[in-house]
Amino acid sequence: MKTIFLLMIFFTLNAESIQIAELRKVYSNDMQKFSIGMTSFICQPYGVVPLEEVLANQALTSTCKQEIENYYLANPTKKYFIDMALYLRQNYHIVFKQRRCVIYAFGQKTLSEALLEQGLAITQTNFNDDEFRYLYTKAQERAKRRSAGIWSDKKLQACITGLYK
Repeated sequence: MKTIFLLMIFFTLNAESIQIAELRKVYSNDMQKFSIGMTSFICQPYGVVPLEEVLANQALTSTCKQEIENYYLANPTKKYFIDMALYLRQNYHIVFKQRRCVIYAFGQKTLSEALLEQGLAITQTNFNDDEFRYLYTKAQERAKRRSAGIWSDKKLQACITGLYK
């Protein structure tokens, strides 16, 4: 009986349907821990590359890593954007897609859109999801127009976009 229940949870979590999950912990803008019932799992924002993921990229030069770290030193609240925007023990709507999560954190707006608007992420290279591509492109354009986040500094912008073209 327990095996059947665990299989049901596995297939439920892997389906591309909306689930309601409770936020348990925020590790970074790139990684959050949620739970559905007694099952916990890690979510990463769908369709975007947050700055934390950029920092973990081995191809990133030490100069670019320093630029990102300098940005976070100058803007400490941006490093903890998700931690301040979401609430622990709060339920959020989640859709699982390609081993990542579409987290509806701000009404109809997703966590990925919010990161893009803040200039704390860029859209993944070759992102081909018709449902979200338009929304993410518009969110990233808004950040560029406002010179938000990575779009506020030419050197930082060059590091990020050069790495993910």
